[in-house]
Amino acid sequence: MALLTLVSCSKVQDRLPAAPVRDGECLVTVTCTPEEQTAVLTRGLTPEEESRIDDVNLFAFHSATGTTKHVFLQSGNTASFSLFAGQWEFYAVANMNYNMKKETVQSLTVTYLSVSSEDALTGSGLLRMTARKSVEIGAGTTSVHLELVRLAARVEVDVRLAPDVQTMNLLSVQALNIPISARYFGDNNAIRFFEGEVHESTDNATLSHTFYLPENLAGTVSSVT
Repeated sequence: MALLTLVSCSKVQDRLPAAPVRDGECLVTVTCTPEEQTAVLTRGLTPEEESRIDDVNLFAFHSATGTTKHVFLQSGNTASFSLFAGQWEFYAVANMNYNMKKETVQSLTVTYLSVSSEDALTGSGLLRMTARKSVEIGAGTTSVHLELVRLAARVEVDVRLAPDVQTMNLLSVQALNIPISARYFGDNNAIRFFEGEVHESTDNATLSHTFYLPENLAGTVSSVT
């Protein structure tokens, strides 16, 4: 989750260094925090690992004028924007490991997380997170909350034969129809799928494997009848 706290200009200026606030604008303080941990037994990461945020790209977009403001956080979890009154859209992308200042809001809304292999999400050791919310900024605005949602989870899978099965051997396991991409923003439906590698059992009875899968997706696999 990202927690966006919007406070009045008079309250913030004494506490936070920020860009100069022009006449008619208000200083908007943005504080980012991860979403509340979800109790899913198959997650392989600890709550601390799954909730870790190393960097956040924050965007404030005013659609009526096309005004876009961006802040890249590499340390700490608070940033500030000087914004005029009106309808603003806030976008947050966490754990990208680079400054996205050249990105536009329009490009963010069509961006996908690409997963070309089972271990494609393990490079940084962190889970990518995103969030978006539209907010009416005005003199009476005090606080806004924006939840950061994880785009992928590490999943531990254990497969074993039941004790009463004496006439079968477990030779291999393969995960099928894994989502290959996930939208950063918008309706997050799986649009393409791939088949995982074949993993062989070492003792013909058990097999354990870790998968890195895009989560929070819904889709239809046409090849399954």
